[in-house]
Amino acid sequence: MLVMALTISDGVGITRASDNLFIEANDSLCKIIGAPREKIIGTNTLALGLWKDPSKREGFEKQL
Repeated sequence: MLVMALTISDGVGITRASDNLFIEANDSLCKIIGAPREKIIGTNTLALGLWKDPSKREGFEKQL
């Protein structure tokens, strides 16, 4: 499953639920974000500036 997620053309990132840090990102996500995989892995969506309104992230997490 991991191989499939990382080879599809859509941007895919996998994060840990415990701390929300990226543990994997495919090439498409790197292109979308505009950052190399090395910069994405070990950081989170807030640090990467991916939420226009960071407070909306909490609501999104609660829905998961």
